Amino acid sequence: GLSVIATRSRLMKALSGHGAMALVGLDADAADHLCSRYPDLTIAVHAAPDQTVLAGPPEQIDAVIAEVAARYLLARRVEVDVASHHPIIDPVLPELRAALSGLTPTEPTIPMLSTADPDGATSPVVDADYWCANLRNPVRFTERVAQAGATHATFIEMSPHPLLAHAIDATLADRHHHTIGSLARDTDEVETFFTNLAATQTLRAPAVPDTGAFTRLPKSPWMHSRYWVEVPAAEPHRADSHRAGPPPPTETGSPRSGGALDEWYHELAWIERALPVDVASPAVGADARDDGDGWVVVSEEPDALAAAFGPAARAVTVADATDGAALTGATHVVFAPTATRTDFGALRAHEVFGDVRRVAAALASAPGRTHLTILTRNAQPVADGEPADPAQAVLWGFARTLALENPEIFGRVLDVDAALPAALVARHVRAELDSSDGEDQVVLRAGRRLLPRLRAAVPPTPLTGLPGYTTALVVGATGNVGPDLIVELSRMGADTIVALSRSGADLSAEVTAELAANSTTLVNFSADAADPEPMRELFARFGNDLPPLDGVYVAALAGGAGSLIELDDAEVDAMFRPKVDAISVLHELTVTTPVRRFVLFSSITGLFGSRWLGHYTAANSFADAFAFARRAVGLPATVIDWGLWKSWADAQPETASAGLTPMRNETAIATLPTLLGADAPIRPIVVGAQWARLAEAYRMRTSFHIVDDLLGEADHDLSGVPPARPDTVLGEVDSIETGTVETSAGDSGAAAAEVPSHTWFARIAGDELPYPGSHLVHGVEVVPASVLLHTVATVVAQAGAAGAKHIAFTQPLVLDRPRVVRVRLDETGAITIASATSVGAGPHEWVEHLSAGLLDSEAPPIEAARTATGFSSEQAAELEQHWGLSGRPYGWTALENRSAPGTLEAGVSAAGTAALLDAAVHLARLIDASHDGLMFPAAVETMTVSPTTADGEATVEVRYREARRGGFAADVTAGAGAPFTVDLRGLCFVPAAPAAGTEVGGAPDAAVDAPDWELLSEQETRSELVSRMRVILARELGMPTDAVRSDQPFPELGLDSMMAMTVLRDARHLVGLDLSATMLWNHPTIDALSEMLTGLLAPRREATPAAAAEAAG
Repeated sequence: GLSVIATRSRLMKALSGHGAMALVGLDADAADHLCSRYPDLTIAVHAAPDQTVLAGPPEQIDAVIAEVAARYLLARRVEVDVASHHPIIDPVLPELRAALSGLTPTEPTIPMLSTADPDGATSPVVDADYWCANLRNPVRFTERVAQAGATHATFIEMSPHPLLAHAIDATLADRHHHTIGSLARDTDEVETFFTNLAATQTLRAPAVPDTGAFTRLPKSPWMHSRYWVEVPAAEPHRADSHRAGPPPPTETGSPRSGGALDEWYHELAWIERALPVDVASPAVGADARDDGDGWVVVSEEPDALAAAFGPAARAVTVADATDGAALTGATHVVFAPTATRTDFGALRAHEVFGDVRRVAAALASAPGRTHLTILTRNAQPVADGEPADPAQAVLWGFARTLALENPEIFGRVLDVDAALPAALVARHVRAELDSSDGEDQVVLRAGRRLLPRLRAAVPPTPLTGLPGYTTALVVGATGNVGPDLIVELSRMGADTIVALSRSGADLSAEVTAELAANSTTLVNFSADAADPEPMRELFARFGNDLPPLDGVYVAALAGGAGSLIELDDAEVDAMFRPKVDAISVLHELTVTTPVRRFVLFSSITGLFGSRWLGHYTAANSFADAFAFARRAVGLPATVIDWGLWKSWADAQPETASAGLTPMRNETAIATLPTLLGADAPIRPIVVGAQWARLAEAYRMRTSFHIVDDLLGEADHDLSGVPPARPDTVLGEVDSIETGTVETSAGDSGAAAAEVPSHTWFARIAGDELPYPGSHLVHGVEVVPASVLLHTVATVVAQAGAAGAKHIAFTQPLVLDRPRVVRVRLDETGAITIASATSVGAGPHEWVEHLSAGLLDSEAPPIEAARTATGFSSEQAAELEQHWGLSGRPYGWTALENRSAPGTLEAGVSAAGTAALLDAAVHLARLIDASHDGLMFPAAVETMTVSPTTADGEATVEVRYREARRGGFAADVTAGAGAPFTVDLRGLCFVPAAPAAGTEVGGAPDAAVDAPDWELLSEQETRSELVSRMRVILARELGMPTDAVRSDQPFPELGLDSMMAMTVLRDARHLVGLDLSATMLWNHPTIDALSEMLTGLLAPRREATPAAAAEAAG
């Protein structure tokens, strides 16, 4: 045997590089017919009934591959050095015959069928002529397998890894047989061999010797015992059930049975809630109360819908709307893309997203504040089997993020059936805009008005396992979640896993070791899933050299952060490609290659929206609708809306959101068998959250009713809680205890005082305000900072202290629903204001809004003002509209005013101390024009308020102190003269959002000063960047500069996604370059970021004469 191998190898080496071979998906007859048109091609191997290997010149092999592939059949090169079984090897046959002439073969003890013998003779003589025929003749593998299968049923492949199992099974498809391998790659050879050896003994029934009659045993009595598992009904989720992190799995490792999934599992419900009769049926067209003047419908074909709003309504195309002029004078803008049949393609999704983005950008830059209503058709399926249009669904992800990023222009999003006539569409749109229930996401189906609500649900029965001898395709295999998904599929019994990624990077040794232990074959495949060509090549392998495809799992994610109206097409394409485009390609391929599972990993952000990730939320909305669209046409599909994975939170902090609890990867992915169970819904939702905190964060900018049922406000009766006292959020005293309080005495030391500790509770709601007028921020009622300060002043007076110090506003008090407010003065002298939706709320349900301490001394003398440019009083009304403010809680009036750089003095007519305090805070904001966006008070160093009532005219004096934390600080006094009624020192304002808004009165000043980078050396540049970035981080984090380590990761420093956008903005100003948000995540420390920026600044430095001279020596 060794002589034959060595001689053949030596002779074949002389033919190295001659010829080529190809595997094609054709039977022998079709392959022979194909070869007749290529003179030098021959059949080299009869591999299987539907597969043949051809051999011949490379150019003819390539032509055949192209021809067969064009028919969407298997066609690929077989990598060989020499094309055997073809006339190419004829020159070496004489020498081979001579070299092997001395062989003396013997008859084998086990009968042999040779694939080289065309006659199928049993045990041919294996002499020199035989080995020449073996090298030259076609390999008749499928014929010999069929011959053997006539009398045998067990086939054992002796090889390092089974490759012929498919060919054997295909040949003997109509016969009973068993195919067993001997070894398998990446496994323990001894264990695998003996496992397969044992399998040869378990293929037939064991022989039972004839021992006579069997003994008859008595029958067992029927005990009538019940063994079914009783699943308890799910209790409504309450905010007090939240915990700092997800619960650990049970002892068995299962996330069910009291584990994480019981806490995390949710489903989306659509509740019916009709509008009042007088609102639900407004007149339209000629009978409307107006003629449609001010209504603008933006669409590719807007005429019919525009006419339904009235004769004066205007119809404009997207192109006309994006230049802004066509929107001039508009009071209502309706974006309504043309309805199409269910579109599984990605192109339409790109188009509608780009169109609505440009329309929104035009509205954001237009004068005034016109709200955008987004109208979709069949974008939101509300029941299984209902048609869904994934392309239009991207608009819902867009709308949910627009509501967070640009609430000043967002109106609502409304989905109707594509068959609804234009007149009825117009009627419904008018009705929704006239409604006052705060619902801005509505679906209309068959006359029913449906609203989305997230609800806790009972997890379904888990899938027991995946079928054997099949393949699972994982797209996004090397991403944050991909390795966890691969391991879980292996644990579920996947026989072969194709790990597809664009990078083609290898998985970790830990992952590959577990797959080997589970006897799972891993195949790495480098390709872009959105590219049809390599994907077609991959799918052609399923059922051929790879086991049949059982399931497709898409867990890919790419792209960076950015605000919706500032995104460009390239950024959108980068986000859409691994999700929207790839899903469309995979769908087309699985139409012709059936699968049992088509699983899409989506995100809860598709339902909630996420600032800076509007294109990501749109892609997730596409995936959600896509799964329903596939199910509607009878194809399998599941889309899982995941919450925040810990790996996502660690690697991409911009995905984090206040209130979402990061889920440990190993615990979250262990829920997959349950989510794929037979009774699982199309869209299971797995999310961990502190719902009260999450709602508070979102409702600062939008209604966010989707979590109403989880908060359970309907069960919280506040009728027994007293209403708040006028001009405060104080109620009745619930408890009083006496303790010793250390109060600040300025420079004179500390003084001890006996101060009783108090706790007050009060009821407050949007229709039961303790102050005279409403105070709306982007249409949401928010308790003014002045009311909270007046509450603190009242507590201070009761405690007998001189004032308050270290006042910090931690979270706005949003009155989206009735709330109970708790004001507490504890035994240490600390004052806190917090709220919840129930008096019996758990500790984690209370949201803190303000903290402060007691001050025992008078405030020090007022410092001189520093120079700053402020707004003029004439700009106040324009600024309030620009900032999304409406209403004034108190009816004070500004009289004559005088201003100079850094100072503002204004006469005020105010009734009461609370009104004067409100005027002081309001006018203080005008002292700094370098920040043109909405800003909130963030802190006050000291506050003293006179207990005497201030009525009539007073003077408010504002002095600019310094820039601070991305905003500014000022000192404010108000009253008829010293001693002042109101004295606020270090009143600090910070932006309500990290991104600058649209400009008012000119462009904003740069947030930071930049040196002349071209004059610094490389080392000086790096050092300067580290120093300045530490200052920027310290200011944003509210930390001393020396406490900010340059080698500490940003998340560990406490930098969240909102802060990151401010840091990015300041970094852009610092270096004068357009920086991507992903740079912060790819270079997550000051040192790493500074090193990267130093490289970006190198061209400037090298372009200077000094640098050129230095380089020249």
